[in-house]
Amino acid sequence: MPRYFFHLQSDHVEVPDERGREFAGIHDAHLHAQMIVRKTEAYLAADDGRWTVRIQNTQDQSEIIVLFPNRRPVAAKRRAAPR
Repeated sequence: MPRYFFHLQSDHVEVPDERGREFAGIHDAHLHAQMIVRKTEAYLAADDGRWTVRIQNTQDQSEIIVLFPNRRPVAAKRRAAPR
């Protein structure tokens, strides 16, 4: 079984995964990364950085980058008044 590493990253911080976990394939590793996002997003919400989970294989190649949801309010677009 291949081993994958799940590194938490933002613009200013990196939390490396030095142990990794074995999964049958990248699909299962992706599901695990999504679980990491769900379990940690509440703790990282106050941080201004844009967080991701970078899935890396044992050859130090990034396989997938999973984004955390953007919880910042989106500025409303101004609409021109009808004429």
